[in-house]
Amino acid sequence: MTRVSASERARKGKIASPEGLKSYLDQNDFVAIPRDNCLSLSTENTGPRETAAAIAQNFQIPVLYEE
Repeated sequence: MTRVSASERARKGKIASPEGLKSYLDQNDFVAIPRDNCLSLSTENTGPRETAAAIAQNFQIPVLYEE
């Protein structure tokens, strides 16, 4: 919930409050669909690039751009 309050989220038109996120989640029925090829990642201590790299590596997706 901490990340949802980040100011850049509001600038990008994303949900920008814990209350807004809770309301959105309450209005929609999200469920996990477990499959053999599912990937589960904890992103609490990793940045977007690290997370994207882990996804690409797991699913053998070529990385087209690196800094």
